[in-house]
Amino acid sequence: MEYGEQGIGERSNRNHNPSLVYSEPFYGPFENGDPVPGRFVLKIGDHLEKAETKKYYTERNFSEVAPRYDFITRVLSFGRDAAWKRTLISLLPSHESPVCVDLACGTGDIAFLLAGKYPRGRIAGVDITEPMLDIARHRNTHPNVSFANQDMGSLDIVSESVDIVTGGYALRNAPDLGTAVDEISRVLKPCGVAAFLDFSKPDGKIPQKMEYWGLKTWTGLWGTLLHRNHEVYSYIAESLQRFPDRPHLRDIFRDKGFSVIDSRLFFGGVTELLMVQKLRHGKVP
Repeated sequence: MEYGEQGIGERSNRNHNPSLVYSEPFYGPFENGDPVPGRFVLKIGDHLEKAETKKYYTERNFSEVAPRYDFITRVLSFGRDAAWKRTLISLLPSHESPVCVDLACGTGDIAFLLAGKYPRGRIAGVDITEPMLDIARHRNTHPNVSFANQDMGSLDIVSESVDIVTGGYALRNAPDLGTAVDEISRVLKPCGVAAFLDFSKPDGKIPQKMEYWGLKTWTGLWGTLLHRNHEVYSYIAESLQRFPDRPHLRDIFRDKGFSVIDSRLFFGGVTELLMVQKLRHGKVP
């Protein structure tokens, strides 16, 4: 039986590549399709208000940080990032051979943990940043894991063919959050599960301001030390400022036909693990 007959692969089933998803080169809005050379100098405030410019900024920013990404995630989380990701995997449902998609997969940490939990499953990591994917592919030792350059807002995956969706620091980086959640709903099977780890925005202006300035200071320091540009990592604080707070994020998922089934806060709520399930009929009871 071909993969297209199983509902897995490209929406149009143009070929029969054994991967879960298919990769094509990503070309951002660069001159002649080529990356901009030199030190990263893009300004956050010029790029986060529109979906297309945010996508451009995110691709450029993560291309810049890719060689240091594993290091910086450990530093910014005070060494806790790996433990949080293991917790995410531990909370996922038991399944013999699930189809899993890891959004904004970066260098592959969560995809590889999924392969360990589901050795008979099929796992695809998707990201728009080729330097990140290059590292993930180089690290990959799992025959059931593949990586592809895809936008989480327009996935080349057959509708209702995926059992589990994950994302580490994914939703906050989506060019358009509503579109990304719609895509997650589209590709998930009824009762499928999605789990996300990310920086979390509290409810209330005072906690939000405290978190913003704390993150901006801490991340800006490392941006200056590693890239001579504080904005490289203070992007985290700026993107979070434009992200829904915890109650509103839950409302978005409920409005899109999900139920919230688990939540864990880390570092006093600076980060959150949120798990949702697609309702069988896409309606909130």
